[in-house]
Amino acid sequence: MGDWIDLKEVQKGDLLFFATKKNNRNVNHVGLVTAIYGDDVEFIHSTTSRGVITSKLKEKYWYFAFVQARRLL
Repeated sequence: MGDWIDLKEVQKGDLLFFATKKNNRNVNHVGLVTAIYGDDVEFIHSTTSRGVITSKLKEKYWYFAFVQARRLL
């Protein structure tokens, strides 16, 4: 649900969708944008090992796992 948005247009509150399994582009993880610093996007998400944390989309792992951004109406 929601509108697909270009990464350059993300705002606080938008959702980021990720595919974290190797060789699989099915979405299995989501984060909520909390801050934007120039072209770097920070988001909050839950992990199984470390609980709820913040990460940056520029981190190699998240950059390559990123699938799409959406804004809920």
